[in-house]
Amino acid sequence: MPAYSMEESLLEGHVEVKKLFEFVEDNAASMDAYTMEQNIFFKILAIGLSAMKGYFAQKGTGDVGASLDLEDGTVLKRQKSPSDRNYFSVFGKLSVPRTCYRADGVNGVMPLDAQANLPERSYSYLLQEWMDLLSIRDSFGESSCTLQKLLNLKIHPSRYEVVNQESSNSYDEFYESKEPPSPESEGSVQVIGFDGKGVPVIKQEAAKIQARLGKGEKRQKTKEAIVGVSYTVDPKVRTPREVAENLVYPEKSKEETDTPNKQDVKASPIRASNPRRIASLNDPRKTS
Repeated sequence: MPAYSMEESLLEGHVEVKKLFEFVEDNAASMDAYTMEQNIFFKILAIGLSAMKGYFAQKGTGDVGASLDLEDGTVLKRQKSPSDRNYFSVFGKLSVPRTCYRADGVNGVMPLDAQANLPERSYSYLLQEWMDLLSIRDSFGESSCTLQKLLNLKIHPSRYEVVNQESSNSYDEFYESKEPPSPESEGSVQVIGFDGKGVPVIKQEAAKIQARLGKGEKRQKTKEAIVGVSYTVDPKVRTPREVAENLVYPEKSKEETDTPNKQDVKASPIRASNPRRIASLNDPRKTS
């Protein structure tokens, strides 16, 4: 497909905006606020898709000249036809044309992939982030239904599982590249906590379990999941009386904390600074 044009993307966006306000004008009398808000939202998604086309028009196709020199000295030649790839954004799907460089026996290289930081899969990083946020809280099937209801995007539940697994593979890389918090933002007390809970073994894992059990062994139905958290806080100095009252009358102590004092200033609650959460299915007896 030909490269996107900023002028055409702008025109398409202006048309969508005009259609949006014409829709509001024509249907305001007959629609309630809920229905109107729902329609406005989905029409705004179309405007966002036009804006994404404008982004790729401005970004270009990744054309860096007639040839591309690799670090090992290999010279790749620019192909006549662009190599298209699907890009599934939160606004909808679009096809992205990319300039391709090839040589005999060498895989094609599309510089736009690095220039725009495009994901390996067709799903945009923002869409993958939302898919992960949903699947952390709900099943993959429920997550698929939720996203379809919110954005009218139909994605099979199996894709949520694949994206979720691939995201977890980037855990070490993510924390290695993450900058540590500044000392000024840290509290003076380090707090570390963890807990273990048995989770049901999925079929793939159950197949690996020993078929014949030894004497005294029980068939494994769950696997221990370890969840931990680390953060810093500043100490909250309390008198012995305050500690005793908090133990004997916890509800009264909470009310006093939430109620402003004579100077109309609430007692400052303890707040965690720079929390970091981790989870693992590795056997702690083998990794400790």
